[in-house]
Amino acid sequence: MNETVAPPGWRARRADYESDPRYRWYVLGVLMVGVFSSSFPTTLLSASLPDIAADLHTTRSVITWVSTAPSIAFAIGMPFFGKLGDLYGHRRTFIIGFIGVAVTALLTSLAWNAASLIAIRTIGQMSGAATSTSAFGLIAATFVREDRAKAIGLYTSVLAMSPVIAVVAGGPLIESFGWRLLFIIQAVPAVLASIVAFPILPETARRAMQRFDLAGALTLGAGVTVILFSVNRGKPWGWTNPIVLGGFVLGPSVLALFVRIERRVRHPLLPLTYFNRRNFSTPILTNGLVQCAYIGGFTVAPFMVKALFGYTTRKTALLIAIRPVFFSIGASVAGRHDQRLGARFIQITGNSLLTGGTLLTAFAAWHRSLPLTVISLAVVGWGVGYARPANTAAVTNAVDMADVGVAAGIQNMVGSLGSAVGTTVMLAVVGESTDGAVFAHAALAGTAIAIVSIFTGSMIEPMTRPAD
Repeated sequence: MNETVAPPGWRARRADYESDPRYRWYVLGVLMVGVFSSSFPTTLLSASLPDIAADLHTTRSVITWVSTAPSIAFAIGMPFFGKLGDLYGHRRTFIIGFIGVAVTALLTSLAWNAASLIAIRTIGQMSGAATSTSAFGLIAATFVREDRAKAIGLYTSVLAMSPVIAVVAGGPLIESFGWRLLFIIQAVPAVLASIVAFPILPETARRAMQRFDLAGALTLGAGVTVILFSVNRGKPWGWTNPIVLGGFVLGPSVLALFVRIERRVRHPLLPLTYFNRRNFSTPILTNGLVQCAYIGGFTVAPFMVKALFGYTTRKTALLIAIRPVFFSIGASVAGRHDQRLGARFIQITGNSLLTGGTLLTAFAAWHRSLPLTVISLAVVGWGVGYARPANTAAVTNAVDMADVGVAAGIQNMVGSLGSAVGTTVMLAVVGESTDGAVFAHAALAGTAIAIVSIFTGSMIEPMTRPAD
């Protein structure tokens, strides 16, 4: 009888961890440290853009690309890295991604001009896309189907709370020592996640013999990039600008080419047959609609608070933080309800709260009511947070384990598209106005989108079925 020799170093330690009944929670803990790092700077960075522009001697129109370019890169990177994780292992993709996050965070703190800052941040967000999709792949590999919504709920709650902690704890430090400290702070948990991932995270199945669908990845990425760029530039450049109009023609044309490629290749980026499964296509569509209403409203909220109540930037940030705080609470609660209540009930409930909260925002703006504004932020945050874990779990449960990474990437990419559309629509409604009635009209637009999300959410099957 042959003896099995224990693997050396961190492999031996991982073997010890895997024998522990709490092992899956160790894995989730590592993933939560990672997501804390990747989402940490987002809110505070946006609030610091005027100061960054002054420090780097650039214009407002240029510095906005510090947020725009990385957002586009994150959206198109998720399916790409999700598929790489499916083929070559999510553990490997996660670790490489977080090494990239740590390195780019430190390099960002040393940015010497606007171009270097935009370029480094964009690479950093691409690394973040690798970790995000790999995290869902690792959750699917570690947790049984019945417990995935709970794990995703805890993971998502950290995703929402990290920027809030940055504003509350990091805000005073940034005001005292400058914006570069933000990225030095971000690097600390990124380095920690990279180190502890080696002995703890499990290996996932690899399909090294299967070729990566490069043509599919390039056409999907190009099509989505062109559409996102056109949506983003529509307001500042004008919707009749030839580049904007050309993008709205070119983008869908390239995506049509993507579909044609996927139907012909032996190993597609994403099997198109998944879209025939109701618990794959419907949650993805619903997520896009929810993000359209949620992020669109979240983008307008600081302008509304400043215009109607005369708050400073810091007071505005603290008030707006109510929404992600309640998102986090809702997500953590929902994870415990998924198996008892079902994905459809949770999605309808969460989207109904989004609708009611967004409608309440319209009343708050119309009457210039601070208490109603606070309540609306809490209701919307809770509703979207409550629905998110079940939505994500439905998608990951609807596909084969070998495609969990790319499925999560597609879901998040559609969410990014919805966010871009919602932000553009609501900012176009508001314009430069400081009138409460105008902000109410923007909220009513978000309410209409949220109502549609209730309908699509009701089409999710009551209980998630295992993939065929």
